[in-house]
Order: sequence, then structure tokens, then C-alpha cells
Amino acid sequence: MNTNELLKLLPELGTFVTVVDAGSLSEAGRRLQLPPSSISRAISKLEEQLSSKLLERTTRSLALTPIGRDVYEQALSMMDAAKAAIARIESQKNELNGLLRIAAPKALSKHIIAPLIFKFMALHPALKVQLTASDNMIDPATGEVDLLLQVTESPCEHLVARPVGFVKQVLCTTHGYLEQHPTPQHPQDLKEHACIALGEKNDDHCWYFANGETVEQVMTKGAFASNHSEIRLAAVHKELGISIFPEFVVKEAIAKGELVALLQDWAFQGSYHGTIYAEYSQSRFVPATIRTFITFLASELAEQD
Repeated sequence: MNTNELLKLLPELGTFVTVVDAGSLSEAGRRLQLPPSSISRAISKLEEQLSSKLLERTTRSLALTPIGRDVYEQALSMMDAAKAAIARIESQKNELNGLLRIAAPKALSKHIIAPLIFKFMALHPALKVQLTASDNMIDPATGEVDLLLQVTESPCEHLVARPVGFVKQVLCTTHGYLEQHPTPQHPQDLKEHACIALGEKNDDHCWYFANGETVEQVMTKGAFASNHSEIRLAAVHKELGISIFPEFVVKEAIAKGELVALLQDWAFQGSYHGTIYAEYSQSRFVPATIRTFITFLASELAEQD
């Protein structure tokens, strides 16, 4: 394939990457603001030009063929390189500098925010960032920080709040624990299990689960509690019971089969579950560092979903 032919396929390769990442033609169409029929034609054109079937398509799912996997990985690298090149040019045109002070919860900081800050700083080498990891709210109105990241459905009314992502809580345990205890099928079954709570408040052993309009309140019990997600995770690995975690803490362990997600039809309602809000003090002038970082954060978290 010569250069001219390759250039003509670049839009289709980009569409192909979006389809794989989105998991469906309709979701890819939503992201690209195109009808699913246009997405389907782009994939068909790419397959025709490459003389290879890239996707196995059914009415309910998409699956990569072996050659489709190879094409996806190469096309993804191409897209990442293009994004990096454009971002680098933009950063040089509007170079950010100075100090950006950010506060965020500890687990969110470690697993999500810090890696994205490192990526953001690579795009803006003149910028300095100070990240305060704390589960206590640090109000930007006090002048201690410029930007507060919170997981909440009730952002501070005196601050400007922008939604940038979502944190889901996952109930899980180990296979070893389930070999010794029956697998809970309903939230009320948790009453018969050892449950590891946060222990921050007197009512932290009271867990709430929602399934549609149905809400179940469960008073759990357990011999151990900790407000640190990694300590609770260690306790679960020691088969001390069942606990709740932000999905980003246990996603990899569940994928590897080290942990088992439970009651997946039910949504846990409680602390550290909900929308991630970026909050800053109200002002007629919002510094470019804050505006640019919030836009970057929202974009990166959308890609991770």
C-alpha cells in the first residue's frame, strides 16, 4: 500500500480504534457524533482495503479477530502519537507555568489523579504541581489549594464545580473466602458474612444498596475495619471477609481472578461513590492552569470509562 492509499485510510483507522474502545457501533457513533451506519461503512471500507476481517459482529457484541487485534494495537499507537504531537504543539503555543495546587482523596490521588498529573506535566514542562492527598476536604476558598477534587453528589455550593468523571464502588472478596462461606445473592445475605467497613463513623457498618427504585439497608458486622482502602484490601486477601472498594483499586485484581466481584446487579450507596467534581473558587478570571487541567482530566477520565 503506497502513501496516498494509506493517507486515505487514516480516518477509517481512527474510527476503528474508537469502535473497539467504545465496544459498540452506536457508542462509537455517539463519541464521534456520527450515525452508526456511517461507522459501519467506515469499518467495512477498512476491511475491504486490507482484505481482512477485523471484527466479528453480532447484534449484541463486537469481538476482534486475531488480525483485528494487530491492526488495533498499531492504529492505537498511531492515534496516541497524533494526540501527543497535537498536544505538544498546543502546549508550546499556550505554555502553562506557575504552581497549580490540587487536593484530592488519598486513594483517588494514588490510583487516578497522580498518574494523570504526571502526564499533564509532561505536556507542560514549565508548570509546577503540588498534590495534597487527604480524605479531609481542603477548601480552595481558604487559599490553601487552587483546585479540589471530590467524589460526591453534593459539591460545595460556594465553589464552581465541574463534573470530570465517576467512581463506582465494588463489593468483593477472594475465592478462598467463598469456598468457606456461601456466595451472597442478595444484600441481606451480607448479615451472615464478615464485612470489613471503613470505621470512620458510627454508622459505617450500615450499608445501602440500590437496584432501580429498590433500596436495601443492611446492618453488617465484622471483626476488622479500616478507613484505608489498601489496608482493607490486604485484609480481604487474608480472607478476613468482604469489603467495598472504589473500582479503580480492585479492577486489576478482579480481572486477574484474584478477587471476585459480588452483587453486581446492586449499586452500593455511600462514601467515595459517585461523581468526581473539580471545584475551585468563584472568580471572574479562572487561571488557564485550572481550566486546562480540568479539560485534560475530563478527557482522560472519559477515555478510561
